[in-house]
Amino acid sequence: MKLFDFFFPEQAQASHLRRVADVHTFTLRHQNYEERARIRRHTEIDERFNSVEEQLGFLTLMLEAIIRKSEEKGMVTRAELQELMKSIDREDGKADGQYTPGRND
Repeated sequence: MKLFDFFFPEQAQASHLRRVADVHTFTLRHQNYEERARIRRHTEIDERFNSVEEQLGFLTLMLEAIIRKSEEKGMVTRAELQELMKSIDREDGKADGQYTPGRND
């Protein structure tokens, strides 16, 4: 115990309470900062997801248009496309309904 604290206990207690309050304030600010950062990351992920979803919708539309025009012109049928898709799908060693260019596991 410091001599000052012994002679002036109220001031010592007030000083201690200020330190406790400062630590608490710092903790709350840090938690607030972390929460804002989490929200910012979540928002960025949502935006990226929405962008990918829009691109997927556009590519699906474009692919459907190409398939229909190819069918109209008698170039290929959907059954032929499905067989070709199955063949390409198996090229990487597993039939998973996906195409990964250059991947040969």
